[in-house]
Amino acid sequence: MTCCGLSAPTHDTASAAISSQPLQFEHIWFDSSVCLHTFFERQSRATPKATAIADDDEGVTYALLDTRATQLSCMLQRHLFLSSDDLIAVWMERALGMVVAVLAVHKAGCGYVPISLTFPASRRQYALANSGAVAMLMSTSLQSKTTREDLQLPLLLISRGGEIESMKLTQELVNSFYLPVDVKSSNVAYMCYTSGSTGKPKGIKVEHRNATSVINWWNSLGKLRPGQTL
Repeated sequence: MTCCGLSAPTHDTASAAISSQPLQFEHIWFDSSVCLHTFFERQSRATPKATAIADDDEGVTYALLDTRATQLSCMLQRHLFLSSDDLIAVWMERALGMVVAVLAVHKAGCGYVPISLTFPASRRQYALANSGAVAMLMSTSLQSKTTREDLQLPLLLISRGGEIESMKLTQELVNSFYLPVDVKSSNVAYMCYTSGSTGKPKGIKVEHRNATSVINWWNSLGKLRPGQTL
């Protein structure tokens, strides 16, 4: 058996030196007027041919990712009567399509509600009803898991590559129908659900400026460099 104890101090604690210098704090101010998708759009214009996402060893450029996100955003605008801060559920596998969906929702001026693949049907239905989602973007691979309640919302099936299964849009149509939305940093970026202190899931809305502040802070640490893969 091993016993542990506290030894007597080796110095007189009463005479310990205490610095008289005040603590120094560095104030760093970040631009909170930027939206999440604005970061991406800026990078897309700066390096359109650079790889944005590697999915199944296939590199997708910023330009292609932006094109697909804009196409999907155009489809949302054409078929849904969207208002600022509307919420759209995203029930998708972790692949290129999910990133396209999130960017498209933001480009349309809406926030997204992530629906985890691990959610049981009851938890999914609660999130959809409680959030007031106006539509749902869903991976084609999840069609067999849909319930009658899921079909109460307008559904758009998205392929793993982020393309709309039901129809194809030419670039000419996108240019004709897509209207850039003036999204403000105070608009909702997403709504996530916690377990809640009462055991009932609680929805929390996060604004763009909250999320971008975290990104700006992380960038200020100097740990991210162009060309790195996360």
